Amino acid sequence: MITGNDILWHKADRKRRGFERLYTMKFRQALSQQFKDVAARITPDNYNSELVLNEITESDIRPIFTSLYRNVGVEFARESYVSNKPKSAEQYEDTWTTYMNNYAQTVAGDRIVSITAETKRIVLKFIQATIDEGVTEGYGTDVIARNIQRVLSEKGVDIARWRAQRIARTEVVGASNVGAMEGARALGQPTQKIWISTRDNRTRGNKPTDQFDHISMDGKTIDMNDKFDVGGEMLDCPGDPAGSGGNIINCRCAVAFKVKRIA
Repeated sequence: MITGNDILWHKADRKRRGFERLYTMKFRQALSQQFKDVAARITPDNYNSELVLNEITESDIRPIFTSLYRNVGVEFARESYVSNKPKSAEQYEDTWTTYMNNYAQTVAGDRIVSITAETKRIVLKFIQATIDEGVTEGYGTDVIARNIQRVLSEKGVDIARWRAQRIARTEVVGASNVGAMEGARALGQPTQKIWISTRDNRTRGNKPTDQFDHISMDGKTIDMNDKFDVGGEMLDCPGDPAGSGGNIINCRCAVAFKVKRIA
């Protein structure tokens, strides 16, 4: 049986998918370019130095994060507000934009640092593996440097593809739910938030090995300023960057709202 929560989730999911496609492309281009930039800097004299990783900086992806959180967050804030109070939300647009910009730089900023650190780790792993192979085969420094350039250029495309999709999906969900909460707060009424789980076999909690259970969270209702207890982690909403990777990466759950009745 299709419920109201099912309808809300599918509506949010359709809108998210459009943003996900857009930002997957943007992240893929940025991540792939980081590999290319490192490859271009590799020489026989420096390939064994971690200084080549200086080409990878947080500034490469920070503008994408800011754009994503601003555009997705404001869109879902507007949707949340209008669906609960059918009137123009224009008066709140600037406030929501400022909030989401700040959120991207502060709360979501840790994700930017983490993603950049992971990119460096992956690049360094490929460089070291290529060096080890070169030493084993007795290659000279010129050959090793060229092999590193080739490996980074080739692997960078593949790595960027799957990482970009995962990052975009995770951040779009987080931004959409954070934005939706800001829209609900603008109602100026006592409001509760409801966790809406994705109902398929990929949702956390389907497998005995899942560390976190999002299936059992479905329909969980709490006051707006409270936090959801998800496997011992306290989250404002699905996709909250405060959660660990195991709790939020690729999460597709949504959040809905209802105005509390005053007795």
